Amino acid sequence: MIPNPDRPHRRDHTTLRALSAKAPRGIQRLLAMLLPIAAVAVVASAGAVAAAEDQSIPGKTVMKWDLSAGNAVAKVPWPAEKAVGTRYSLQGSIDLELLLPNGAVLHEIAGLVSVERSGELINSISIQAPPQTLEQAHAHALAVCAALRIPVAGVERWYEQAVAGGRGLGGSLGLDRAPSMAVRLLNSYNADLPWLVAVDVSWFVDSAAPVGKAVAAP
Repeated sequence: MIPNPDRPHRRDHTTLRALSAKAPRGIQRLLAMLLPIAAVAVVASAGAVAAAEDQSIPGKTVMKWDLSAGNAVAKVPWPAEKAVGTRYSLQGSIDLELLLPNGAVLHEIAGLVSVERSGELINSISIQAPPQTLEQAHAHALAVCAALRIPVAGVERWYEQAVAGGRGLGGSLGLDRAPSMAVRLLNSYNADLPWLVAVDVSWFVDSAAPVGKAVAAP
């Protein structure tokens, strides 16, 4: 269980750091939010997503990725010219339906989708929605939590603080399954639409597996 970030404890910090060291980038970013000393690093990480190597897509693109029975790279449209790479991003207006194990289905209209691989397996998928108002982002994050069966406590804590004028980041984690999942609330730096909802789906790297191999989904 992830400890309450409002009441940090030395042992909790050690546990979170241990999880973060093994986690893909998306989960690391949300775990970092739960460590007060990492607040600056979180903002830098959020900005780094937009600076990733992107493939710009004109118009609206509809995609359906079925990872309900595994996370092989072949299940997503990995560009042939990036066959030796470990990460690529799609940017534009992306209508993405993501089918995950245990019947979870996520349907997102995204502005940015980033995919990481480890060998021939997908390591993580990060989906970032366009900027939204506070109320829109709150409703959106709750809908994602419902679709992915993630506890909403972290999102609600963020919302209470944001309503009171807070600009801190927040979110909720689902680490009790494979793949692990996270919903993050990020600053968009847009005065009218100040928030972004990001969703991370990650397959943790197995430290006992050969280098470059990730844990396959059940």
